[in-house]
Amino acid sequence: MLTKVKRIKFNLSCGGNTIRSLDDLQRDFYIDEVLDYYRNGLLQKWLEVRDYQNELAAVSAIKATEDLPLASELVSALGVETDGDKLRKDLFVLQYRKERAEGLERLKNDTSSVQAVTGEYFQRYESLSSRIVEEKDDFIKVMALLEEMVATSSDLVRKNIENLFWDFYYGNPLAVFGMLAFEAFRELLLFPDRNEIISACSIIDDFTAPVKTLTTIESRDDYLNVLKGLRYEQIARLCLDVDRKADILKGWLKTNTGGNGVFWKNVEPDNKKILVINLSEKAFVNHAMTQVGQLDSSYCNMFYPILKGLGFQGADDYKVDYLEL
Repeated sequence: MLTKVKRIKFNLSCGGNTIRSLDDLQRDFYIDEVLDYYRNGLLQKWLEVRDYQNELAAVSAIKATEDLPLASELVSALGVETDGDKLRKDLFVLQYRKERAEGLERLKNDTSSVQAVTGEYFQRYESLSSRIVEEKDDFIKVMALLEEMVATSSDLVRKNIENLFWDFYYGNPLAVFGMLAFEAFRELLLFPDRNEIISACSIIDDFTAPVKTLTTIESRDDYLNVLKGLRYEQIARLCLDVDRKADILKGWLKTNTGGNGVFWKNVEPDNKKILVINLSEKAFVNHAMTQVGQLDSSYCNMFYPILKGLGFQGADDYKVDYLEL
């Protein structure tokens, strides 16, 4: 009599979390790791030993090989609820990481290692900058490119923020809004408190008078504050200009108008990352499901907060403009 072989159950890991069930996988679905599990067969084996027969059949029937269609079919087969834009961004980030890895792999066989690494570093930064300027109609791709730039070129970003900002401002202002989503850019573009904003503006007013130029500023700190203040001023104008903002952001711009002026309403759930770019006077926003520490227009229109979800309080004619990151 043949002895029945017992199937040994094993766990997967996604985002550092242990995956024991389909619910776990749906909750902690990291597309880069799931793609690897699918391609090396571990996903199929896991579904089999966990007795998820329907999902196994659906995954086994997938014919796509390219990342985007393959990821879409995996999401469907596994019953994962995910935003299509987020999935696209994650896949673009994965693509740019692969490009970076391929570049590093090429360097292993290069005899002029120091020069080659330096050259690759600068070329990567220049390539990302150029591609960001080119992607005038795709906020998702811009965000993925900015994320890769922050991950690989933070030193160059800091040293070249002046040229980088104005290249984006004139070449693709969509990227200026995208920069506000990353702390590495925010600290170079925004001021930490109102006093610094007032100070920078007063310096700008003084040193940009007709009889003076930036070269007359003797203090390096004042000079840097003027440059930062000028960048900040253009960001504020972009966020306030209704027509230009709508033209740049197109369908990516979201607006919520009104409530009853007394009660809070949750506009976006707390699993979404929200960038507030303009808020009407006498209206308030906060994280979803939170009413403590509400943020008013004077704060939002100076500091462009990033929130977990979006709660809103305001009368019918009040509104908030925001981006989902």
